[in-house]
Formats: sequence, C-alpha cells, structure tokens
Amino acid sequence: MLRRFPSNKRVYLFLLFFGCMSAMFYSITAWLAPIAQSMGMSAAQSGFVLTLFTVIQIPVSFLLPILVGRKGNRKLWLLLCAVSELIGVALLHGHMVRMGGDHLFGNGRGRSVSFGIATSARGG
Repeated sequence: MLRRFPSNKRVYLFLLFFGCMSAMFYSITAWLAPIAQSMGMSAAQSGFVLTLFTVIQIPVSFLLPILVGRKGNRKLWLLLCAVSELIGVALLHGHMVRMGGDHLFGNGRGRSVSFGIATSARGG
C-alpha cells in the first residue's frame, strides 16, 4: 500500500538542506587530499590537511548548539556558518589550503550540520 507524501514544505526544505550538506561533505572529503597534492603537497601533508578538515568539525558541532541556546538569533548564526564556508571554499579554490581554507570550510561545515540538526529537532 502506498502512502501519501508529506504535504509539509518544511520536510522538503530539511531534506534538501541535509542532502546538500551531505553532498558537500562527501565531495570535499573525496577531493581535498588530491587537490592539496596537485598544489605540491606530499601525500602525508595532504592527508594531514584532510584530517584537520574532519577533526575541526567535531568540537565546532558540539559548541554551536550551546552558543545558539545562549545567544539566540539563529539567522545570525546561519549567516556566520554560510560566510565561513564560502570563505573556505574561496580559499580552497584559490589554492590556499595552507592559508586556512580547509580550517574555515571545516569550521563552517561543522557548524552548519549541528545547526541543521538543532533546527530540525526544534521544529524549524
């Protein structure tokens, strides 16, 4: 028996949000080390860059819900997440991995994921 699709538009927005977040994470995880190697880094150095990108997301994803709970203003935090990710992507695109592109992008990624989870848990 087929069920009807949910008519709540928010469900589709969260589906789109988390789908885009997953696509970005897996794309960067797959391509960050080869990009770093193409810029002249060794395999060990590019692996370290990838490790930093991943490890930075862990503490940030725990801190953001605490900060949002204390300071409120979810739109400001969402804007900060987006700006951090955009600056990180711009630095990575400009071959500036050593300038912190992976740090900023990882920071924004970690915040965005935890922000999305916290927002969906609260019902938007």
